[in-house]
Amino acid sequence: MELDAALRKGFRLGDWEVRPIEGLVTGAEGSHHLQPKTMDVLVCLAASPGQVVTRDEIIDRVWNGSAVSDEPLTRCIHEIRRCLGDHRDEPEYIKTIPKRGYRLLAAVGDPQIVEEILTSEAVAETHLFWQVTRQRVLWVGATYAVMAWLFVQLVRFVESRASADLLPPAWVMPALVIIILLGFPVAIFYAWVRQIKFDDTGEPKPESISFPSISPLLLSRRGIDTVLVTLVISVLAGFALDLVPRSTADSALPSRYRLAVMPFEAGQANGTDNWLGKGVAEDLRNRLASFDALLVSSRNLSFRESVQDMDAQQLGHELNTQYLLRGVVVRGPDHMIVNARLIDAVTGFQLWADSFKGQASTLFDMQQKIVVAVANSLDIDPALQDRSAEDWPSVLNIAAYDSYLRGRTQLRDADNSESAAMAAAWYQQALSIDQHMPMARNGLCQAHVREIELSGSDWAYGKANQACAEAILQGPESVAAHLALANFYRVTGHAENAIDEYRWVADRSANNVEAWLGMARAHWLNGEGPDAEKAFRKALEIKTDDVDTHAVFTRFLLAEGRYGEAVEVARLLVQLDREQVNAYAYLAEALFMSGEFEAAIQASRQVLSRDLERHSAIMNIAHSYYYLGRYQRASYIYREASRQLPQDHFAAGGLANAYAQIDGQEAADKSLQSFARARQLAEAALLTDPADALTTVSLAYYCAALGDTDCAASNRVQALQLEPDNVDVHYLSALVHTRLGDMQAALAATQKALDLGYPQVLLVTDPQLEQVWSQRRFVTAGLTPLFEPSR
Repeated sequence: MELDAALRKGFRLGDWEVRPIEGLVTGAEGSHHLQPKTMDVLVCLAASPGQVVTRDEIIDRVWNGSAVSDEPLTRCIHEIRRCLGDHRDEPEYIKTIPKRGYRLLAAVGDPQIVEEILTSEAVAETHLFWQVTRQRVLWVGATYAVMAWLFVQLVRFVESRASADLLPPAWVMPALVIIILLGFPVAIFYAWVRQIKFDDTGEPKPESISFPSISPLLLSRRGIDTVLVTLVISVLAGFALDLVPRSTADSALPSRYRLAVMPFEAGQANGTDNWLGKGVAEDLRNRLASFDALLVSSRNLSFRESVQDMDAQQLGHELNTQYLLRGVVVRGPDHMIVNARLIDAVTGFQLWADSFKGQASTLFDMQQKIVVAVANSLDIDPALQDRSAEDWPSVLNIAAYDSYLRGRTQLRDADNSESAAMAAAWYQQALSIDQHMPMARNGLCQAHVREIELSGSDWAYGKANQACAEAILQGPESVAAHLALANFYRVTGHAENAIDEYRWVADRSANNVEAWLGMARAHWLNGEGPDAEKAFRKALEIKTDDVDTHAVFTRFLLAEGRYGEAVEVARLLVQLDREQVNAYAYLAEALFMSGEFEAAIQASRQVLSRDLERHSAIMNIAHSYYYLGRYQRASYIYREASRQLPQDHFAAGGLANAYAQIDGQEAADKSLQSFARARQLAEAALLTDPADALTTVSLAYYCAALGDTDCAASNRVQALQLEPDNVDVHYLSALVHTRLGDMQAALAATQKALDLGYPQVLLVTDPQLEQVWSQRRFVTAGLTPLFEPSR
């Protein structure tokens, strides 16, 4: 019997497309070719979908009634199943009916649909795309694009490691790139022409530029060609983007370039002038930052040790910058040489390089020439530089400058009063060499102000007062002098005077980040939160990657109880400086106060990986486990904290709380022992500072846990008298009332803590307040339990 003519044109079988004439079965995984007899068996089954077709019927229709065994039919069925990915035991397409035949399980689609598809594809074969694929143009284009990209990467690598005197002129690399781009269409045209055959009349032979109307390999070739087209477009797009300067991430400042000034190297082999190279680079950074059109990476980022061995492109990614300024400083017997070069961090190409030589006393003039050259290279008008903050001497004494740089370096790293005093000594030495050096006098004021911050001594106050007054007398219009005076006012508690001085600086140097940051801190000190936030955000608008501003702003948000926002800013701070331990410490605190305890544990571990002595991180981990209901783990961490902090009553008290939540008499006994230890430590601490409200109310809590009601009541009242608006005092008062069984008083104290800004998530997850927040009155106060604490 003649097979169904309509099915011969093609049909759909489930997710597959069957073309009997071509012998093709096509699906998502590609095309498969079937032998003619095998295809006839499939068509025979498709003619009766869902019905049992006996073996005899199939043999009669496919083999025209010839006497054949069942083996050829079985082999055809096996091949069809292999092609369709079907299985005999769990069939989706063909089911074996024992001793009878087979049944096609999948639905058979309308043959007309396939006919339309074939027709449309036959037309498409005449399009340029398919003719292009015939000539291997895509293969040539893909190979050319990839090889060109690899060549450019190799050139960048070599250039980034070559010394300045061996580098080619700046125009060479852009010209080479242009040649590569122009060569691409030439290669494409050559590939096209080379494959076309011509007849005697000079006309191209049709068979050399077109496909047959229907080709069994059409679908598989189209898949390959589509991949090639995507590859060519992707490589060319990436190549083009690689040549375009990266746009700034700050949408509010779309016209500003991003620049990072790296520490300049010392020309001496012994490296004794490394600090001089860093000093010159920092001075250049400060000068370049005075251009509104430039966003210059902060020193904290570009001077990090971890980035110094990176190549240009790695630095561009790590510092989020478009351009890099590198250089070398060479000190001679009576002269100074500064070599500088500007590098495109996106392409790795050198944009500008020059060498400046002169007397050591002209070093500042050399620096300004470099600034002008960089501005010109970036098409920035040098006249737009804001030089109001400069306090350079007209003639530089290099010996005084040496001492000044040492003082500046010492002050930046000063974390105790002795280090600040050493910085002041270096500044004083610079002034003894050149008493008219204004930047050294301003630095002396700043060093003594730092001493006040770190020690609070009257001696430091007197020195700072004198140094700042002399700085103003020497430079009454000096921005740096007024900035130093503003810091003096802020540190000594004169917030209003500090704000006036910071505003004076900002009026004359609008983009002075230090002025806006100082103003924010002064407003914060004065209790003017909204004004402080405005100043913080202004500083961040001017310099989006300023580490110090992000750090202080995070502390501000934590103090304001805006923990979710603090988490966001702290995460930005971590991204800016992954080496700064304080960044992770602020993040850990913000996460804990937001109730993200697991994340707080991870952040605290990052702190400890950088500073094993950061005990607050250990306590943060212990508290987080406690609030997660993992009391055994919390007790282990609290024990470690108590070992490291044997005089800290908070660690002993935390350990007692963890034991109290663990079932069993042994844990209960350990809890009482730890509470007794915490009480002893708190009483000892109050002998030193009897006005410490937090220690006083903590003592009240320890006494309540030990059953000493008189001690608990008296100390709780005293703590409230010392600091009636302290949120932690009210929270611990609630715990005292809970221990004493006064749930109504506990509810009132908890509500007061909530009103003062205590995090709701900590209240509702504290197992000791379970009896309080389970009351309906507490729930209506706005608190709902997040989870049931597990024991």
